[in-house]
Amino acid sequence: MVIHGAFQTPIAEYDFEDSGAMDKGLSEYILDIEKAEKSEGNPQFSMTGVAGYQTKDDLLLRGNPFVDEFISRISKEIATYWSAITNGGTLPDNTRLVSWGNIYRRGTLSVAHTHPEANMAVTYYPKIPKGMGDIDPDAKSGVAPQGAFLINDPRPAARYDSSFAARSSVVFLPKQGSGMIFTGWVEHFATPIYLDDTRICISTNVLVPK
Repeated sequence: MVIHGAFQTPIAEYDFEDSGAMDKGLSEYILDIEKAEKSEGNPQFSMTGVAGYQTKDDLLLRGNPFVDEFISRISKEIATYWSAITNGGTLPDNTRLVSWGNIYRRGTLSVAHTHPEANMAVTYYPKIPKGMGDIDPDAKSGVAPQGAFLINDPRPAARYDSSFAARSSVVFLPKQGSGMIFTGWVEHFATPIYLDDTRICISTNVLVPK
């Protein structure tokens, strides 16, 4: 018998070494952007979050030194991932990265969504609250830990098969200085946190020209 692993979904986890100073700078900068945008009259805004805040998607164009360091680091991870899923392929020079900051506070979450316009979607976590990985004592986030990142099985029919239903999502627990890369069509979401602190995530769409 030969069992073939067909329709595999490439999901990568990565960690940045010695990222403490960059993470602190990115977190403070994204919080400053939130204050500035609100002072300009922009409402509380999030495309996929519930009561979270999402900055405008021009984060990489602002000329901040911590953002510049992030671009340098994340570009290498994206290139490595692309090479792995394309059998050694390289990204065209005119590949575009579009990034924005997400701020999550007590009770906020990210609903299930995809990034259909992107070839790859990237997350990075410069700030994670202490205790975020604990199970919510009130069970408000189900059995998954607070602030967990979940990826749904991309095969719709598998979710309706009782033998697969219990494994319909893969759970990852973000850490500061870490992130994930996956294809843009993968549906994903994040459970809420019930802590008096903020979780900050940078989301990036990678647009590869045809």
